Amino acid sequence: MTNFNSSHRIVVKEWSEVVPALDAKNVVLIPHCLAEKCEDKIKAITTGKPDETAGPTEMKVPSMGMKSLCIPFEQPEGIELGTTKCLNPECGADAKEWCMFGRSY
Repeated sequence: MTNFNSSHRIVVKEWSEVVPALDAKNVVLIPHCLAEKCEDKIKAITTGKPDETAGPTEMKVPSMGMKSLCIPFEQPEGIELGTTKCLNPECGADAKEWCMFGRSY
């Protein structure tokens, strides 16, 4: 992996850190339950809607939601089976793997 790629791949354990990491042109590794419906929900809740009070190009959150990219072979430490939850704030299921998510630009 090139230095650029490894320096822009961030392990995220708090939902509040996801959008700022993506805004900084990073991909994120998050604990995930691997359910397809959860992946779809993550994309939906990270997709922005135009802010009616802002200018036409300003958004509350990015207009493009994040999507799963892969499940890395080399998994970071930190997922405790039966304890670590999926990072999706609307899920609550146990996390099974670290999954890489990113946004298209």
